[in-house]
Amino acid sequence: MRQDVGIYKQKNLYYSEKAPYYPPAVFEEYPFNDRRIDKKNEVYASLRHVLRLLGLDSERFGTKEWNPFGSFISPGKTVLLKPNFVKHFSERGGVKGLITHGSLIRSATDYVYIALKGKGRIVIADGPMDDGDFNEIARFAGLYEIKKFYKEKANFDIEIYDLRQEQVIKKNEEIVKRIKLKGDPAGYTAIDLGKISEFKKGALDYSSLRGSECRQDIMSLHHNEGKDEYLIANTFL
Repeated sequence: MRQDVGIYKQKNLYYSEKAPYYPPAVFEEYPFNDRRIDKKNEVYASLRHVLRLLGLDSERFGTKEWNPFGSFISPGKTVLLKPNFVKHFSERGGVKGLITHGSLIRSATDYVYIALKGKGRIVIADGPMDDGDFNEIARFAGLYEIKKFYKEKANFDIEIYDLRQEQVIKKNEEIVKRIKLKGDPAGYTAIDLGKISEFKKGALDYSSLRGSECRQDIMSLHHNEGKDEYLIANTFL
């Protein structure tokens, strides 16, 4: 398997705070007829440089035809962008380090859109911690502004999904309410890793396994000497 690494150090250590996170310049490959820019959005330019350093379509870098993801994303495909959405709050205050910043999501989305040539699906999805408020997380990340921009400028629908089946409300670290969620519109598949599970490679005491909120008796139904079973959102599959 090819393993390339691209490292680019940007000058400033801050993020743009203006969704939908316009690029800092109208780059040659920019796919939209929109001249608005955000000079403080250095993250967008940084991702662009990383893609160049990785040698992705490098011979056409700096031209209108540059398509860094074109070698593995083609028109008509479905592309899932999986940011890291943990929670909408921190006990210490703020959400930095808990939510992938929207400026990175926006720049990645633009280059996926270039590869799709406007034909296909872009899905942004994740499953935060069970006490995370997905709508608040999406708001912090500016996802709804990004979605609106794509609809207005390209008539392209970006799909945004919370893949959890349940959200909980806590008080003093105790669950006081459980809220059933719509979950993945594509459904779920139970996958048993069986003998290839890492748990099967050592003398594991299955009774010692714990989840963040999962009861031990429920966990033992899916993780035991006979199987190691995971419920995977079909959007990922």
